[in-house]
Amino acid sequence: MTGRTGLKRERWENKRYVVDLATQEQREEVIGSFEQYPVKLAWAITVHKSQGLTFDKAIVDVGPGLRAGAGVRGLVAVAQPGGA
Repeated sequence: MTGRTGLKRERWENKRYVVDLATQEQREEVIGSFEQYPVKLAWAITVHKSQGLTFDKAIVDVGPGLRAGAGVRGLVAVAQPGGA
């Protein structure tokens, strides 16, 4: 079920594969499962608020809302481009 956020709950299953002795066919048995909303803990900062700061790593979203040059302004605040 998706809520207002558009997130969909995902289900992961731990399976064991066994051979059915009567039919000699392989089948899978679910031996465990869990469900969760696949979200990543993160935080965001605007280009203007980050002026004067240096970051070890960054993901810069240069979507259609940015003016020309705004992406470059965000990238110069990253200590080592490439995330190394």
